Amino acid sequence: MNKLLQQACSQGDIQPLDLEIGLFLEKQSGGRNPELLLAAALASAAVGSGHVCLPLEQAGSLLVQKNPDRLPDPGSWRKILFATSAVGRPGETAPLILDQKSRLYLYRFFQAEQRVAKNLKTRAMAVTTVNTNKGRQLLAQLFPQQNEERINDQHIAAALALLKPLLIISGGPGTGKTWTVARILALMQAMSETPLRVGLATPTGKAAARLQESIRSAEKNMDLQTTTTTRLPQAQTLHRLLGYRPMADDFSYNADNPLHLDLLIVDEASMIDLTLMDVLLAALPSSCRL
Repeated sequence: MNKLLQQACSQGDIQPLDLEIGLFLEKQSGGRNPELLLAAALASAAVGSGHVCLPLEQAGSLLVQKNPDRLPDPGSWRKILFATSAVGRPGETAPLILDQKSRLYLYRFFQAEQRVAKNLKTRAMAVTTVNTNKGRQLLAQLFPQQNEERINDQHIAAALALLKPLLIISGGPGTGKTWTVARILALMQAMSETPLRVGLATPTGKAAARLQESIRSAEKNMDLQTTTTTRLPQAQTLHRLLGYRPMADDFSYNADNPLHLDLLIVDEASMIDLTLMDVLLAALPSSCRL
């Protein structure tokens, strides 16, 4: 197995660090264990390729030289891995976590995924109390072409933004995502008795500039009765929003020092990696809409 991984390393399928992680965990677990060596190296390589975990049945997909006959059977592989001290089940503490669906995680990424899922689920299940009469009137101003017989997705998204602390808007280019967000911002500001603390953030600087310009453009065609005098915040990268500190490789804002926001708009969310999303949600107060 070591030879197979050495070959994969020379071909660029995995990185030297991945192999070193596998060798280290094999040594820490008491000696020669080719199945553990392979699993640990490929789990690390999967993360390097942008994945959160390694499904054991897909392990061969990371290798150009597949050698399927040299890869363990997933069922037998599970038993061998669980027999080592390096692999634990969900809820346990171990360098590697293998779940019931044979997905192998580096411990850090398993924990991050669990925290993100729990945070989003909690936000998704919550419902806020709103002044429905005022909300209905404002929605009618923002969507003058709509009525009870003809309601489109943008109208529904804006209404849901009033009721739910978490709202996900998806769609291809030109489907009106930013147009909708601009109206949600106006709606939320008009519904609030005090000026909202609003954040606009994206994963990259280029995306931040696009978001800023798109919202300003969408606001120009908005009914003046629903706009507010509140200054639109400057869109920024998530790293800047969270106060990234390169020397310490951490962030100023976290669970102990949360962001001072009532509403956060995040664009290009599909570009956010797991660890950054984990940091963002930890720093976001439970009262802040996302």
